Amino acid sequence: MPASHEDSLLPGQRTWKRFGDTQVYRDVPFACIFVLQLLSVIAVAIANGISIVTERKGVPPPLQPLTRGRQMLAVLCVASVVASALAACWLLLLRSGARMLIWAGAGGGCVLALVNGVWLLAQGSAAGTVLGILSLLSGAGCVVFILLNRQRVEFSAHLLATVAGLTREFPGMVWVAVGAAGLLLLWMLVWSAAVSYTAQLPAQGFVLFLLLVSLIWTAQLLKAVVNATVAGTVASWYFLSPTVPRAPTARALKRALTTSFGSL
Repeated sequence: MPASHEDSLLPGQRTWKRFGDTQVYRDVPFACIFVLQLLSVIAVAIANGISIVTERKGVPPPLQPLTRGRQMLAVLCVASVVASALAACWLLLLRSGARMLIWAGAGGGCVLALVNGVWLLAQGSAAGTVLGILSLLSGAGCVVFILLNRQRVEFSAHLLATVAGLTREFPGMVWVAVGAAGLLLLWMLVWSAAVSYTAQLPAQGFVLFLLLVSLIWTAQLLKAVVNATVAGTVASWYFLSPTVPRAPTARALKRALTTSFGSL
């Protein structure tokens, strides 16, 4: 009997094929609905921009939609810069030492909760006392949790060290995350243009609710695409080493944006 194409493959290639792309598009209706809501928000943003440009003069400056929109964009830009800087610091800390990252994260959270509790108690008000006690209890709970699980730090450090090594071996995972952050910022700008003017129109509660759903949906989808891409890369390394296919991150990203997009 002639050998099939599967039999002609090397063992590593056969495993690669089992874990490869099936070319089957899943949950297509959900992908279509997502694209439609995306286009709808863009249309609302464009319509709002046209309305702002052609708006009648004589509106007091504090109520001008353009001013509100600029304020929202400024806040978003500052928040994005701060978040990007913090993310870069955490990545550098991860690569410099996984154990350091664990203790910095766990210990820093405990110290922050305890300091915050003391500061709230020092305010002397009833609300400050209640919140201060809760913050102290939260910090104490974190300390107890660390003490009870300190024997697992080595295992966690080993896992994080492995992740740090993978980010060096497959830097595309980091660039995918950076690209997703850039897309999210761009989407926030479009969404802000859509919501800043709409929020000042009467009887727009349902529209604002839909815009909020769109914001959460899009942000979570971008997060899911990054997660699926990173998971696909790590799975290729874990299951297929040493015969990892070429550009596993690009392959995983392609699956996340095509056949698995509707499911995500």
